[in-house]
Amino acid sequence: MSGDKATGGIVTEHSGIGTPLHLAVALDGAGWHPAAWRAADARPGDLFTPGYWAELVAEAERGLVDFVTLEDALGLQSAAFHRTDDRTDQVRGGLDAVLLAARLAPLTTHIGLVPTTNVTHTEPFHLAIGIATLDHASRGRAGWRPQISARAADATHFGRRTTPQLTDDDVRDPELIAARLRPLFAEAADVVEVARRLWDSWQDDAEIRDAATGRFIDRDKLHPIDFEGPHFSVRGPSITPRPPQGQPLVASLAHASVPYEFAARASDVVFVTRTTARAPGRSSRRSTRPWRVPAGTCGTGPSRGSPISSSSWTPSRAPPPGARPAWTPWPARSSPRTPRSSRAPPATSQTCCSTGAPPGSTASGCVRARCRTTSPRSPVAWSPSCTDAGPSAPPTRP
Repeated sequence: MSGDKATGGIVTEHSGIGTPLHLAVALDGAGWHPAAWRAADARPGDLFTPGYWAELVAEAERGLVDFVTLEDALGLQSAAFHRTDDRTDQVRGGLDAVLLAARLAPLTTHIGLVPTTNVTHTEPFHLAIGIATLDHASRGRAGWRPQISARAADATHFGRRTTPQLTDDDVRDPELIAARLRPLFAEAADVVEVARRLWDSWQDDAEIRDAATGRFIDRDKLHPIDFEGPHFSVRGPSITPRPPQGQPLVASLAHASVPYEFAARASDVVFVTRTTARAPGRSSRRSTRPWRVPAGTCGTGPSRGSPISSSSWTPSRAPPPGARPAWTPWPARSSPRTPRSSRAPPATSQTCCSTGAPPGSTASGCVRARCRTTSPRSPVAWSPSCTDAGPSAPPTRP
């Protein structure tokens, strides 16, 4: 992707031989540089047209990129992190990321679509059904990047609440920013919790669609989630059937201790913003290097309570038939899940569906055969190195 069109690549780092490498691209306006829209090959007149974004995502798909993220915000872009500005020499404005992703879904075949949404001023129920609908529209290629509202000015669009106003001193250090916004991160974790419960509020076979008997759904297989938290309560169930993935991928951007805590509690994949070393008495500076997801950063799949490797969700291909993890009820609880750091991981095992042998073994039909990770509430783990190609097939991409 050329520099004027994309913010940069997200590179996943892994150790070990044979571990797949995943690549993603973050799309935001005309590009990362504030003056990218003025480059010779830029197309500022097309920024607010779906065709512009369709071309970018098609280019990423041809380049075998695994997924793209689409940025979004509740206020106009600003050169200042914590307040608005009146500049007219930079790109301002944008399209709704979830709606844009839904427009791109039928134009693509295997690339993952991960829109950003604000979770501070948007109802959790609306967010959950929006991402679930995107997963249906893309046939299992949706992701979600929940984002808090760091600017106090965003609250004025709604008039229902106020949020902390960051100062010039705060924005000199990511840790100071995170400390001031800690309550918003706690609320965001509850939003993700509610979304995950709503995605599981329909059982897989809740839709009967039997015209002869006049039964469209089995009402007994739609379940309220009864979430009660300090910020909101949600009864449920969802109005959208269970997503094809069961649980769409949740990603987050982290740059300080509080966002890391949020990521460990709520996310499947973490984008790490690298910063330069900070001398005593001086503020840290963000590096211009691409975001990186080091091995092991993905942590534990929060929706299922089982270890998930960084390759267990493959946005570069739609899940094969039957790949959706089996529905199981959420445990009754009114408080957020126990953080991973204090939760013992359940026992897991991985076997090849065709032979029962461990994946990667030389048993006939097992090497690169379809594999299933089994554990309490565990999803089926599909990865580029675990496909239906058979023992002698070379690695392929969709």
